[in-house]
Amino acid sequence: FWRDPIVQLIYSCLSALLFSVYLVFDTQLVLGRFEHQYSLDDAYLAAIQLYIDIMEIFLNILRILNYVEHWISWNTDILYLYHKDIIKS
Repeated sequence: FWRDPIVQLIYSCLSALLFSVYLVFDTQLVLGRFEHQYSLDDAYLAAIQLYIDIMEIFLNILRILNYVEHWISWNTDILYLYHKDIIKS
C-alpha cells in the first residue's frame, strides 16, 4: 500500500506543504515576531532548522517532479502504442 505511486505522491505533497508551514514558522521565530524567539546565542540552531526545512521542501518537490515525469512518459507510451495500432489497421 505504501509503495503505490499515488500514495507516494500524496505523501510528498502533504510533506512539502507541512515543511512550508514549518519554514514560515521558523522564519517568524528568527525575526522575533512571536512570544518565543531565538536569541543571538541560538543563531546556529535557527540556521540548522531553516536549512532542514528548505532541504525537505526541495526533496519533496523532486519526488513530485519524478512522479510527474514517469506519468508523462507512461501516458506517452500508451498513446504511441494506441496510434501505432490504429495506423496498422
